[in-house]
Amino acid sequence: MPLKAKLSTKTLVFAGLLIALEIVLTRFVQIYLPIFAESRDRISLGFLPVAVGGTLFGPVGGGIIAAVSDIVRALIFPQGGAINPLFTVTAALRGVLYGAFLYKSATWTRVLLVSTVILLAVNLGLNSAFTAFSYGGTFWARLITKLIPALSNYILQLFVLIPVLPKLERSLGKNV
Repeated sequence: MPLKAKLSTKTLVFAGLLIALEIVLTRFVQIYLPIFAESRDRISLGFLPVAVGGTLFGPVGGGIIAAVSDIVRALIFPQGGAINPLFTVTAALRGVLYGAFLYKSATWTRVLLVSTVILLAVNLGLNSAFTAFSYGGTFWARLITKLIPALSNYILQLFVLIPVLPKLERSLGKNV
């Protein structure tokens, strides 16, 4: 969040709503892509609240919203064991990137740019490396298994964020 002397109650409540929305969209509004036997990759709209948080609250706010969402979702709906902080870091990094690129300037070119950076650096790069480190296998094998789901999510992000974020920024920007 932009460095303010004091956070308003309205800002904290809205950030909490974005966290709850991210958890619901990621957990319940999703399509699993069982391309490979052990794949847990999915297409979901969970990116939308994080992108909105980054657009409205900047890199720090977007990062906090993404990290808290990831931790709370893992605590409420554990899948396959303990929370892996490496994946919380990648979630937070997505929020930071949305905030860095889109804070108070969510144009279609910035949405395209940040979505591409997140696709290449985070979803394919870091997630493949962290998955290989945490669960075994090579980076390249993990990258191949993540390619189709990551590209599918990338296309969905572009189709959703390009028309939605500028309108949300104009309507909510002054009220949060």
